[in-house]
Amino acid sequence: MPTLTGPITVDGAVVNVLVGVSEARRQTLRRVGFPVPAPSALRAVLDTGSFVRLADVQAILPLGVAAYDRRRFLTSATGPRPHVRDVYKLSVTLLAASGTTLAYWPSVDVLPAVFLPADTVHGIIGRDLLATSVLHFDGKSGAFSLTV
Repeated sequence: MPTLTGPITVDGAVVNVLVGVSEARRQTLRRVGFPVPAPSALRAVLDTGSFVRLADVQAILPLGVAAYDRRRFLTSATGPRPHVRDVYKLSVTLLAASGTTLAYWPSVDVLPAVFLPADTVHGIIGRDLLATSVLHFDGKSGAFSLTV
């Protein structure tokens, strides 16, 4: 099983990912001769406090995918009033520092979020994908490892 290691930065344990159309959509687009949109590259923080993946809306829009659902959820910022977000069926690829693929999830729910252009992180990998891996967060040494 491949392992990704990196420093714990002020933003946390941050990884490089690609967010693209789902595998099923990619195959359909190819079968009918339509171009497949290039996946969006972004930096995402590994967040055991998040239940789902979030990606910058600016990474999702170029994929040309319509939301298939809306989801209500509560956070500490919402208080008793839930957020309501669109849900997109997309693929997520975890990249090594060299840019090679370490893990590929062909079809997962991704919720859009708005990040500032100056932000270094434009996505969140939550517990749903982390549940398929082993995350070691070593605060004392300032490093993390993720085995997928």
